Amino acid sequence: MRSWILFFAIILLFMGTTAQVNAESYEYRTSISTWLWDTSMIMNEPDEVLQDLKAKHVQKLYLQVNRDVPEHDYKSFIKKASQQGIDVMR
Repeated sequence: MRSWILFFAIILLFMGTTAQVNAESYEYRTSISTWLWDTSMIMNEPDEVLQDLKAKHVQKLYLQVNRDVPEHDYKSFIKKASQQGIDVMR
């Protein structure tokens, strides 16, 4: 009986060592996101907004939907942001 317990203990020991995770092999990435509430800025100063977002390394932008901002302004801004590697959600 003791030999079986010893046998299973050794098997579990080896199973545990082969299942170890090498943390150094994983790349950790931080994603920076923000919300733009004043979407009139995409009509009046879109390039400045994008410049500021890039300077802050923003990767994802959430836009408030404002019915006073024409759809073509949204589309133009989203296209420019995408070209700069910023994902835009609205």
